[in-house]
Amino acid sequence: PLWNILVRAAFSIWLRRGWTRFDQNNETKKYKNAMSLSQLSPELVEKAKVELNEDPDTRMNFIQELREKSKTRQDLRIEQADKDLIKFLRARKFDLDRAFDLMVTYYESKRDMSDLFTNYSPSGEIKAFESGFSIGFKDRDQEGRKIFAFRPGMWEPSERTLLDNLRANLIAIEMLLEEEETQICGIVIIGDFRGFGFKQAKAMSPSIFRSYANVLLNCFPVRIKGIHVIEQPRIFTIVFAIVSQFMKEKLRKRVYLHGSNIVGMHQHIAKSILPNDFGGDNSPTDVQEWLRFVLNGEEEYQHLWM
Repeated sequence: PLWNILVRAAFSIWLRRGWTRFDQNNETKKYKNAMSLSQLSPELVEKAKVELNEDPDTRMNFIQELREKSKTRQDLRIEQADKDLIKFLRARKFDLDRAFDLMVTYYESKRDMSDLFTNYSPSGEIKAFESGFSIGFKDRDQEGRKIFAFRPGMWEPSERTLLDNLRANLIAIEMLLEEEETQICGIVIIGDFRGFGFKQAKAMSPSIFRSYANVLLNCFPVRIKGIHVIEQPRIFTIVFAIVSQFMKEKLRKRVYLHGSNIVGMHQHIAKSILPNDFGGDNSPTDVQEWLRFVLNGEEEYQHLWM
């Protein structure tokens, strides 16, 4: 039994280190951000103060007030830890009422939208992650934002549904939002339609996209700082018309349709940051490294899958 415990512990450590070895010369640029609320870098503290109205001296007061407001919704299973509550405050720039509304909407969607949140866990959508349909880049961009890409061209409709893929996207974004740096700096999304063809197009569902867009844009505590689309097919016009209904004007202005001009992203994301399979100078995306991070999240972020 002792040997089994030691083996499991060693395996867990190996998984946790899997995505933190990318920049051994600069420990501050690890993929995983294990900082607690009291260990933010001075740069992040200042950024949160300027952009999100987050004051280190009053932050805990806001968290406690939000916790007290959450008790008015006993019908929802709201996580009470500081790290869970602060996500909603940051997403709404420490406006307590708006943060509470977002938090309620988030938990209501998880309770009521069974189509998206059934079988909601990394292992539940392992095929989507193994395929490389969705992937987080190992390095942040020049503004500290996390970069997340989804690749519909890697979708095999005979193996999994559109809903499976979109559910995997939500799972991945939830895990990235556990990183405080991502909560503060935000996320950039890349839609890569290379390889997208007729078999994927005929399996698309506008109603499913509508539900997904509503959840991501109106229910999740995520700050989307840019959306870049490359090699978009004609059907994307229909998809974007559906998704844009849930976008505020500020976000609509952050959508960039690059077509075949992949290097157009360099005006927004430094070429040195992008993987070379996305027209950059960095090492290519590694699905296996990403998969290790995702599977590790099964245990580490158990509260997300309940």
